[in-house]
Amino acid sequence: MVIDMKKIIVLILVFNALLLAQKKYYSAGAYADYYLPVSGMADRFNPGPGGSISFGTLTEGDWYWFGQIEYFSTEDGNTENFKILRNVEVGGVDVPFELPLNDIKVKFEMGGLSANTEYNFLNGEIVESSVKFGFGIYRWFYSRSAVYDTLYADTTGNGDLVAAANLQVPAVSQTDWSGGFNTGLVLKIKFFEPLLFYANADYKVIIGEIYPALDLGLENISTFQFVNIKAGFRIRF
Repeated sequence: MVIDMKKIIVLILVFNALLLAQKKYYSAGAYADYYLPVSGMADRFNPGPGGSISFGTLTEGDWYWFGQIEYFSTEDGNTENFKILRNVEVGGVDVPFELPLNDIKVKFEMGGLSANTEYNFLNGEIVESSVKFGFGIYRWFYSRSAVYDTLYADTTGNGDLVAAANLQVPAVSQTDWSGGFNTGLVLKIKFFEPLLFYANADYKVIIGEIYPALDLGLENISTFQFVNIKAGFRIRF
């Protein structure tokens, strides 16, 4: 009797998929994250990378619940927005000048633990898609360097500099615990059981506040808002 190995492999894969569809399963994942700041955070920071891991289980009703640990840190300030406006008298008239702040250093760091759930609205043989909701607690840190400098305006365009601002702004740092929530869409691709490729786009809000520095033209930030793009792998067992 000739054994058709290809048919046996196909039958095993189909049987395994049916088992997973019939019973509760657990899964773990590891992901690379990319954070795009939104609103006030976008005025202060550029996008940057992060990372996360998760562990969860499928419950009755096709709800997948999981805990997630995540981390994000950036020192990439949005320097295009680090500038102030000052009026300088030119020919007896006050003229506004935009003065760049070249030496400001900023940092934002965040780590958190969240509880999340996903509900599949598409269950294909290869592709699954879900809506996602979550909430968590986050420890965050923000710092800004001191600025002790005199800024000059070129009133003629020929290098005739006039002192326009004398800044004496001390450094600041903040750290706190804050709650947050997220919502988004998920795409899962079944390469082969039990491994899945996982991609997710979230809108994430953390309820924290960064104090203003009005002498530097920096407004307060009342919530930390991000679009969080995530990609990685999950394994089911």
